[in-house]
Amino acid sequence: MIAWIIIIILISSWELYNMRKKDLKKEKVILIFLTLLSLFMVFIKSKYPYDISIARFALDLFGLPH
Repeated sequence: MIAWIIIIILISSWELYNMRKKDLKKEKVILIFLTLLSLFMVFIKSKYPYDISIARFALDLFGLPH
């Protein structure tokens, strides 16, 4: 899971750098929200590996039936 955290942070920081150069404020907020959501899901999955799946967690989070 540490590898996933590193990958998420690297991709997010690269995208934030590109968005900062183009002055895309709304897109930065959306990217930060999705990055924090992804990091939270990685943390939950690493803390409780057999409790809940990431797909079920995401579906429950968005209120979609599964």
